Amino acid sequence: MKRTRLLALIAITLLLAITIYAVVQSRHQPSTSSTQPTISINNYQFNLTIAETPQQQLDGLSGWTHLEPNQGMYFPLNNRHTSFWMKDMLIDIDIIWIDENQIVGINHRVPAPEPGTPDAKLPSYPSPVPQPDGVLEIAAGRAEELGIVVGDRVELSLN
Repeated sequence: MKRTRLLALIAITLLLAITIYAVVQSRHQPSTSSTQPTISINNYQFNLTIAETPQQQLDGLSGWTHLEPNQGMYFPLNNRHTSFWMKDMLIDIDIIWIDENQIVGINHRVPAPEPGTPDAKLPSYPSPVPQPDGVLEIAAGRAEELGIVVGDRVELSLN
């Protein structure tokens, strides 16, 4: 009887150890259910932050102090006319207008405003087409460095 209890205790302990190991391992594995959203232009891929909500779109890159060369912010516009401004921006950017998976306009090296510039004096950068699908903001000069031009195809992956 003691041997049976001992074997049962060993079996339960072993099952418990295997279960704990499996749970710990699953927490350390990268998640495959969600991946980094990206956009590809001319075989160059940018990792994206998506400005989905109205507040995120209003804030955009305001307050950011740096963008990595392969980093950008994407604004899904859902075919509505809009313009962009540089309120509270600290860095210069390129603004890339996208419609039907194609670049339809680029504002190169858009400068951050001087600190304290009143909203009424901030320039506006309107869409070059009536209802674009979206806008990509990247570090200033990157479009030119990568040879990105109007007419280039865009592949968006929002996973």
